[in-house]
Amino acid sequence: MDESQPNHLDTARSPGDSANITSIDAPARSKLFKFLFFIVLLEPLIVMVILATLGVPWWIIGLVIVLIVTIPAVVFWLIHLLAWRPLMKRFSTQPIRSGAVSKSFQSVAFGPLMRFNNCLTLVADDEHLHIVPFAPLVWVGAKRISLPWNRMNRVQHSRLTGMTKVKIGVQTISGPDWCMRLAPGVEAASTS
Repeated sequence: MDESQPNHLDTARSPGDSANITSIDAPARSKLFKFLFFIVLLEPLIVMVILATLGVPWWIIGLVIVLIVTIPAVVFWLIHLLAWRPLMKRFSTQPIRSGAVSKSFQSVAFGPLMRFNNCLTLVADDEHLHIVPFAPLVWVGAKRISLPWNRMNRVQHSRLTGMTKVKIGVQTISGPDWCMRLAPGVEAASTS
């Protein structure tokens, strides 16, 4: 990929970010999630056509479309403001190093209540786990965050869920085992 062309990992492009990232996405899963995202983006148009077909006045259709667009935008802005922005301050964006691997539509939990399910792209290199939010969060200002491997201590691995919990200071983070096991020097996890 040409360095001059932006991509979805460029939420905070730094000098030295590498374009040498290997995707390990399952093609069928990736296509399914992209199709579902496309359908959600088409929802206002679909609702407008249905309401127009039923003979609903245009001013009501306009009001419904404004609500369909505004309510999710406000919700994503609040998620960014209350959940993602504090993470951006704590785990600032670092350059993605050469040899990184990425997987889209992943889930990560920060503690027991703050979960981002199937809406993140995870990029793992030899120094950081980079977490890229999905498009609606980027549209309201969210940027990529970078969790340093050398500050992680593995707490627990669950074979049932395929997730591994780690701690960075007092913060507990649960992520997919495929990337969490890439952390160099991380203590062996106990299995639950």
